[in-house]
Amino acid sequence: MKQIINTESGHVPVLLEESIHFLAPKDGGVYIDATFGGGGHSEAILKAAKCSVIALDRDEDAAKRAISFSKKYIDRFSFFLSNFSQIDSIIGENFFDGILFDFGVSSFQLEDVARGFSFQVNGPLDMRMGNSGLTAGEVINSFKEEEIFQIIKFYGEERFAKRISHDIVNNRPINTTFELANIVRSVIPKVSLIDPATKTFQAFRIFVNDELKEIDIALSKIENLVIKNKIKKANIVTIAFHSLEDRIVKNWIRKNQSKKDEINEKKIILRENVRKVVVPRREEQQKNPRSRSARLRAVTLEYLGEKE
Repeated sequence: MKQIINTESGHVPVLLEESIHFLAPKDGGVYIDATFGGGGHSEAILKAAKCSVIALDRDEDAAKRAISFSKKYIDRFSFFLSNFSQIDSIIGENFFDGILFDFGVSSFQLEDVARGFSFQVNGPLDMRMGNSGLTAGEVINSFKEEEIFQIIKFYGEERFAKRISHDIVNNRPINTTFELANIVRSVIPKVSLIDPATKTFQAFRIFVNDELKEIDIALSKIENLVIKNKIKKANIVTIAFHSLEDRIVKNWIRKNQSKKDEINEKKIILRENVRKVVVPRREEQQKNPRSRSARLRAVTLEYLGEKE
């Protein structure tokens, strides 16, 4: 596996070496970075080969960071301010050789106090990756207790969801990340190094941004793009940070894997490039604790042509 040096963007993406290894950039290829974020993956792809990158992100701050890439890689980089669920409208009838999804929140988003993603800094309860839709604060302060319970239980997989939702409602209005985090911590006994507020913040973030639906839609559209554009071979790499995200990817892989007697009935075939999910090495987890929950899956989609 080729050693990848830290990118110039200042952002250290998770599982960078592994991502580039499985994406396998080649000269003349076209690759889609569906979650541009800090630009670390895009930069590594552009350095790995004389290829082109089409980057997407719904975050306007990411669009600002992409300006320097457009200047540096004039003919090889383009950026679109868009949710990755709209990937079909961006790609259209163009060919591509690979797509990379990093479903995590970027360091820039976590460290921006005004965004409200982190319980480690005090800020408003926003948590939106874009600028539209309900904020986390609006959900927390207006939804019924049962609705908040369902959000925390399902999206956070939090076993203390009932007690947390009850205390949230009893302490409203809740206006800041510290207020919410302290309510959660007062309910959950700390039994590990992971902050008790982690799952609750994760739950509201996923709900506010409709992240699971976005992933499901995007993966389905990739199938259609490969068929419509007759892509002979496309490497798809996904990095999930939550079991629900990874489960969607895993189910999508299983759905598209064909048994030998089914191959002729399909227009595409999916091949897994690694049997077991790839996790960050111990060294990476020590340097970047945020990487500890990352799970990488890598597959290749191949267009088989029309059934005769």
